[in-house]
Amino acid sequence: MELPPLLLTHKRNTKSIVWEYFGLECSEDGSMKDRDMAVCNICLKRISAKGGNTSNLFQHVGVHHPEEYAIIRDKKLTCYGTPRNKDAVVVPEELHRKVISVSPAPKIRKRKLPSGISSGHEMYLPSPSHSTAAVVGGKPSGDAAVSPKHSRMTEHILYFLAKELVSPDIMNSSGFRRLLNGFDSHYPIPDGQYFRVNSFPGFYSGLRTTIAEEVSRMSFFSATIDILPLPGDGGGSYLIFSVHFINDNWVLKHCCLVTMYVPPKQAIEATADGLISLLVPWNLPPEKLTCAITKESRDLTKILEYLGWPQLPCFGSRLHQAVNSALESDSIATQSINDCRNLTASFLQNVEKKRNLWKVKEELDLSDYSLQIDRPGSWQSTQEMMSSVIKLEPAIRKVLTDIEEPLLDGFPLFKAVNAALEVITEITGILTSEHYVTLSSIKPLLHLMTTSILAVAVDDHEVTKNLKKHIAETLVANYQEYRCQVVLNIATHLDPRFKALFSDQSQAENVSEILITEGVENFQTTNSNGDGDVKAESAESELSKGKQGGALTKKRKSLGKLLEELKTASDIETPPTKILRKELNSYLSAPKVDSECNPLDWWKLQSGSYPNLAVLARKYLSVCATSAPSENLFNQKDESPFLSGMLKDPEEVNMAIFLSRNLQSTL
Repeated sequence: MELPPLLLTHKRNTKSIVWEYFGLECSEDGSMKDRDMAVCNICLKRISAKGGNTSNLFQHVGVHHPEEYAIIRDKKLTCYGTPRNKDAVVVPEELHRKVISVSPAPKIRKRKLPSGISSGHEMYLPSPSHSTAAVVGGKPSGDAAVSPKHSRMTEHILYFLAKELVSPDIMNSSGFRRLLNGFDSHYPIPDGQYFRVNSFPGFYSGLRTTIAEEVSRMSFFSATIDILPLPGDGGGSYLIFSVHFINDNWVLKHCCLVTMYVPPKQAIEATADGLISLLVPWNLPPEKLTCAITKESRDLTKILEYLGWPQLPCFGSRLHQAVNSALESDSIATQSINDCRNLTASFLQNVEKKRNLWKVKEELDLSDYSLQIDRPGSWQSTQEMMSSVIKLEPAIRKVLTDIEEPLLDGFPLFKAVNAALEVITEITGILTSEHYVTLSSIKPLLHLMTTSILAVAVDDHEVTKNLKKHIAETLVANYQEYRCQVVLNIATHLDPRFKALFSDQSQAENVSEILITEGVENFQTTNSNGDGDVKAESAESELSKGKQGGALTKKRKSLGKLLEELKTASDIETPPTKILRKELNSYLSAPKVDSECNPLDWWKLQSGSYPNLAVLARKYLSVCATSAPSENLFNQKDESPFLSGMLKDPEEVNMAIFLSRNLQSTL
């Protein structure tokens, strides 16, 4: 039985180029059957596109149609929309793909950033010939000439909007336009639509191409992955994928590649397939992934387990978990925090008390301090609250009345809890940088915490002792898993500051065997002049000499000749394992460098002496100790575009985050 033809129509009013490969099913009269269900023009599979969301469409093309995905990837600019064609397109079952007509993509001209801005990449601006705005690339749409100053102003504005995550709609506000007119009243100001449709796609495409070329050259990379739930019920979440690698110049690089929208209640398998598809256009196969650092997330853990990717827990997440667990398990500490919170609230919610406290602070020269209330679930804000109360204790005692005198009895406990938390706050920011090596510092830091930072002192309050002991034990227990221990030991051994300093004998031997095994797989011969091959050929020729009629002529050899042949045989039979072991022993026996030294600077100078270990150092020292590089994307709550509602389209969010994070800091 012949199947009826499938009727598809174009998606109207869309600017995403992925709709070239999808249509919407319609009836014979042209009416759409389901606006939220797209149909692939290649395989005729139905894909959910609820609300016009294209994330699933991109994932489908990337996973099932890689050739078409490569075409999308190579587009310099996204298309501006499909024609408003009401006529349905008949797509028979045997049709492979229909090319839907789109408006021509603007030409791209490459321009470097103006002086004073160092982005690390070149800026790509669209050609002015396709603009509908008043100004394109700093040039008016008419024939009038434009000054270089106006062109630079437009480039500066584009960089500002991209780097600071500012919505292009600010260009339409009267206040911002007045500000620009104050700099130059003759400057023809582009509107927000120009930057959103013309400038950002080209800027994104150019920067993406440059980063893709650099990333694809790396032998290994690590990743930080995080999932951020959106506010509200059923809002979905965003998956943030960042990579870290050490380039040829021994510089630790960080790139935020994708911010992917994950619809609510999406299956783990679907999200995992989407994550795989994200790596395809970046030429980063999972085999090159050293390790993925994630914070505590059940969904994220399941995704990585489903993919079979190696993963490590985020140090910051484990530290916060240990501190919160210690506070919750100690009833005295919990009650003390509640008392401190009530005391702070009594001042902040009472106008008269607040005024009196301000006057007393002036008298006691404590104006630099102010009371702070903590946030639920944040032990750091709790420590800041208790610290502010302790610093203002003299002023608080003078303001409180006799009736409120019992509130002052809690100060000894405030100080006891704060003493345990304060020492932790000093190390929270140590391992949160993506610009220097951090994974190799976890074992030394754990040792320092258990032996010094969290060591119980004789004069410590009982509450302080209990909190320190609980935090130290919980944190150490979190890293007792064998897989974690192996990765941490390898990274520590490859750091010239530590080497085997924090490993016992059995651990050091185990790490040595792992390094030798991995080193053999990545073996690089140091005999670049080919002496070994020459000696092998020489030995074979010597054996063949004097061979007549299948028999060898025997000659008496001197002791010196025998020793020479022994040396030659030794050179020929030297296996990679022996070379690796010798190289490793030489590295471990070399003096350790100063603790303030950058290990990458050391490897840059010594990579020629230890070429095989240098490959492994690039692999393991690129791993971050925390997922902070991904989490930091959304720590600026007032500037986060989707939290503030400035950007609704996931594609715009991805583009905005990519530009903001990958543009280097300015002056």
